[in-house]
Amino acid sequence: MSLRNAPGDASTRAGVPLSPARPPVLVLPRNGDLPHNAPSTVYAAPEHSLRVLIATQEFNEFRILDRMYTEHPELGLKTIGWCDNGVNLYQAAIDGDADAVIVDPETRSFQYEDVQRLWIYPKKPIVTIAAVPPHSGLANTMKQLGAVDLVTRPLTERSAHELVAKCHVGVQEALRYRASVGYIPQIDSRTAQVIAARGWQQGVMVVWGPKGGVGKTLVACNLAVALGVIGNRRTVLVDANMAGGNDHHHFYQSIPQTQLGRNISALADRAMLNSRYGPIQPSATGMLGQRPILPADEVDAHLFRYGESQLKLLVGIPRQHMGGYECFIEENGRAFFRELVASLRQFEDFVIVDIGQDANVPMHLAALEFADYVYVVVTPDRSSILATKEALDTLFKHVKLARSKFRLIINRYHESSGISRAEIVKALDMPEIATIPDGGPAVSNIVNSGKPLIVEHRGQVADSIISIASTIYPPTRDIWTSRGKLGKKPPKKGGGALHSLTAGVRWLVLGEGNKP
Repeated sequence: MSLRNAPGDASTRAGVPLSPARPPVLVLPRNGDLPHNAPSTVYAAPEHSLRVLIATQEFNEFRILDRMYTEHPELGLKTIGWCDNGVNLYQAAIDGDADAVIVDPETRSFQYEDVQRLWIYPKKPIVTIAAVPPHSGLANTMKQLGAVDLVTRPLTERSAHELVAKCHVGVQEALRYRASVGYIPQIDSRTAQVIAARGWQQGVMVVWGPKGGVGKTLVACNLAVALGVIGNRRTVLVDANMAGGNDHHHFYQSIPQTQLGRNISALADRAMLNSRYGPIQPSATGMLGQRPILPADEVDAHLFRYGESQLKLLVGIPRQHMGGYECFIEENGRAFFRELVASLRQFEDFVIVDIGQDANVPMHLAALEFADYVYVVVTPDRSSILATKEALDTLFKHVKLARSKFRLIINRYHESSGISRAEIVKALDMPEIATIPDGGPAVSNIVNSGKPLIVEHRGQVADSIISIASTIYPPTRDIWTSRGKLGKKPPKKGGGALHSLTAGVRWLVLGEGNKP
């Protein structure tokens, strides 16, 4: 491995700012020579050049790229070295203050996880561009791993021209995403093992409140997102509200209409059919063996995965009257929920269950009984507090549920509500795990957009939900904190000639915005 031009002066050590090197506006001829009649202003060298590490099997490929970018500094790329052993790739990129790495995945000892490790490097994202043979399955693999673009091997002068735009655009987009609300750093497996060692337990968490309209669904959906998307743990959100399922409305921009038919009612029908007719399957010896009432593969077939995350959703009943179906009433509902939870515990870390307010409904009561923890949501108004106290007294005295597994969440709290947090805690005699402030119209607007709140929002409401998630899975707080600190906010847009010039370059190269 060879590394040259290591960062020396302050400008190179600072890396690439959020306004990265000016993308090139020229296309070189294939021989690499500049047109003699080209205006000198078009080819002026960028203020900052991107630092690129080349990791390939062939030194000649590095030599071609290095010569091109050295002879034409106006392209804004600077090679910092050649790496022929994947074991050294990550450290070489960090030591060389690289902005991008061009990687041949067939390079000796190349480690796939380095693509993600470079992408979430705390100082700045280091993007990967994969150099793959034509018609190779490695192209899809590298894209799935997080490579921002591809180039075809062998690397030639033509490849060098293609890589100019790919590097500039890739770095600019990565920096913009790093500064956005949607950026979520995913932790590599070794780091995850270290922070997970702080202690956490798998479990079933039910979100409930005996008063309607207190925000149970908002809390349940975003708590599931915090664990499955931010925390990157295997999480299932079960919409078991027999008064009508609404959880999917928080994901409606992502969830396909075809998924709505594979809901909890369809799964409950399947479970009742299996319980009556004894589902069987051939065993390894050819004899017939009894299957569980709800095999894991059947349950998983009814779950919708949210994007590429670890979060899955079991859609609720689309119509309220379906809560009275035979599969949900009396012992059928209780048996179904018991089997559902038993199946999900086999392959999920966390199960978040959103239930309706009426504890007399068999499905709701079964959820409260089988839960490891119950998060009781109340709002700071007298009717909500009194209804909650009455329902809890009944559950503790007559149903004999353990008081120790109940936790209090005060939602939409405001100091001017006339009831203090201390008064609510005293009235309900229950430990308060979180207070979620009143988010007002801003929260309603995000919810109505069909996207989870904590993916689109960084305010106090989102922070409160993260604090709940961190009591379940402690690393969630670490990831959320890093998410807020990594990267810098883009500079405010200003006026004048410089702003117009920048906007013109963005319009010409990226097709973004309007031409100034």
